[in-house]
Amino acid sequence: MPYQVVPATEVDFDAFVQAFNEAYEHYFVHIQLTPANLLSLIKRDAIDLDASVASVDEEGRVVGVAMLAIRPPRSWVGGVGVVEEHRRRGIARKMMQALIQNARQKGLASVELEVITQNTKAYDLYEDLGFMTQRRLLILQRPAGDAVIPSGFVARECPALEALEYFERFHDTPNAWQRNLPALQSFAFGHLEGWTIARESNPTQVVGYAVGWPNDEHIQWMDIAIDPHASQRTEIGTALLATVHHELPMATGAIVNLGEHDAEIVSFEALGYTETMAQFEMRLDL
Repeated sequence: MPYQVVPATEVDFDAFVQAFNEAYEHYFVHIQLTPANLLSLIKRDAIDLDASVASVDEEGRVVGVAMLAIRPPRSWVGGVGVVEEHRRRGIARKMMQALIQNARQKGLASVELEVITQNTKAYDLYEDLGFMTQRRLLILQRPAGDAVIPSGFVARECPALEALEYFERFHDTPNAWQRNLPALQSFAFGHLEGWTIARESNPTQVVGYAVGWPNDEHIQWMDIAIDPHASQRTEIGTALLATVHHELPMATGAIVNLGEHDAEIVSFEALGYTETMAQFEMRLDL
């Protein structure tokens, strides 16, 4: 048997990282991680290395990796990759089958994943394994430039954890796995910043929030949500985004994996954000 699928904990961690980097070297989005980077992702995204797998060749070299993250009752595929010279030999399929089996053995309800829309080979594999497309997740970007702030609202900066207190109340559509509350809370202990917004007529009633990493050159939004019961949701979101862009007029902006039906998309579009890439969110019910 030329290849064997084994638990990720049974291979050298540095070799696992190297195989990940080689597998993603020519991917649609270039990804290169250090062992420290991967350890950070493991913590942030709840990746379970015991439930994750690696594929090794006859000489014991790691040639494929597949990671499974777990937040019961759900699980999520945190990356599947095969080193280029070992592709088209069924390795990715066998690793995915192992992840699905591991999720079943743990009594989980589903396995979820994202795949870039151009990656038709991976999409076909996941569909063949029984995954169903749930929605498109959008990557939006904005060039640098000042922004006009809609009148009638007041935004203020606050600790990220304070803003995230409104997460459950304000999200009427679920976030993607990497932007779910536990991941955002882990970022909040770093340099994540937060903002809340209220109406000028009722400044103590928060009607929206956002969290992200802003600097003079770039604003990376991690989450934004507007009270689903509030009127003028688009204007509220636009005012919140515009406040930060007005303070940092030389900064570009971006958000990753925003659901295609999220109400906040209209606010991003009003500020000049456009879609630059998209992923399919897929799920297999177990």
